[in-house]
Amino acid sequence: MKLKKIKLAFTILLHCTLVLYCLSAVAGPIMLANKGAINSFLGLETSIRGEGGEGGMYYETKFEDMAQVKAATKEIIEETMEEGTVLLKNDNSALPLAKGDAVNLYGFASYYTVITGQGSGVGDAKTDLVTLEQGLTAAGLSVNTELNNWYKSKPQTDFMTVGARGGTFTGGGTQQSQFTVNDANWATLPASKTNKAKAGIAVFARNSGEAIDLYMDTTMDDDSTRVIINREHNNDASRSAGDSLALTQNEKSVLEGMKALKEAGTIDKIIVLINSASPLMCDFVDDSAYGIDGCMWIGAIGTYGANSVGRLLVGDVNPSGRTADTFWAHSKYNPVYYNYGAIEYANSGILKGYQTTLNGEYDDKYYEVYQEGIYNGYKYSETRYEDYVTGRKNVGAF
Repeated sequence: MKLKKIKLAFTILLHCTLVLYCLSAVAGPIMLANKGAINSFLGLETSIRGEGGEGGMYYETKFEDMAQVKAATKEIIEETMEEGTVLLKNDNSALPLAKGDAVNLYGFASYYTVITGQGSGVGDAKTDLVTLEQGLTAAGLSVNTELNNWYKSKPQTDFMTVGARGGTFTGGGTQQSQFTVNDANWATLPASKTNKAKAGIAVFARNSGEAIDLYMDTTMDDDSTRVIINREHNNDASRSAGDSLALTQNEKSVLEGMKALKEAGTIDKIIVLINSASPLMCDFVDDSAYGIDGCMWIGAIGTYGANSVGRLLVGDVNPSGRTADTFWAHSKYNPVYYNYGAIEYANSGILKGYQTTLNGEYDDKYYEVYQEGIYNGYKYSETRYEDYVTGRKNVGAF
């Protein structure tokens, strides 16, 4: 008799549990969909505040679901691009282009566009990424699909040693694992490079991250005895003379090829987009060897920023940004340059490091000296000379 009662109780409990589960499965989504009305009826708040209900607000959201969050994110990215892009050059009213104009996109970054920094700040757009071809097409330009597809068909590693779009960088690199750029030489581009167009648009990109610096040859012009790693990069004809902020020989060949097309009347104007958070050496912008008509700094464009680039090119919005960094004509004009890099102690062989890198070397065999003190970046280029000629104390030799 007692056993029957236990079985009956268990059966009732099981059925009640099943009923409650079914109700929650059905009612849950319905309640979430109507949570605004329910919270209002019950007098519930959807934000957390500090003690006393005043101030100290921890969060408050106006979004009902992730779709609204993504829509707001898209709007912010595009607004940031439109307000932050800097027009560096615009000779003979090269920009804006007209809707319907045909354009040829050159450079690996015309497809493998940098959308984010690397390391802890990396973003990986797997589904929503808007490419430059899509963004320019949406703005009304006619993009050379054949040329774009040629870049698309090549693996990203053909052009760079660290991923441009994000998501491919894993961190933990060694002092020797510095970011370098290859790009494709003009001679290797397909026949579609000569398609007639209103404008040729070259996109030049740079990127770096934690433990993956931009490569720089910081040897002194007087051939100092400073020990610098990766000296072999200087022998690579596809790169500039040891500075990742300078155009490579291949990038220069693309500009030269574009100028030849311009002189032949195949394209009317040459536009350059600088797709980099780091300021490139911009001596090439006004070099008559390349005949550049317009240049915009677009930075890292984010997942949806290509839409804004298209609108900027056709004049739907104006590039209203201002440079926040000094764009040096040559990096070695900047004295900070010589204090940067993986500089090895002369007697590093006797060190017993506290931490080893991936290849087993000791991290602490390198050092860096901030010799310039506070005179770094704009503080050097804008204030140090003035401090020197006005006789301020402790400035040192200019």
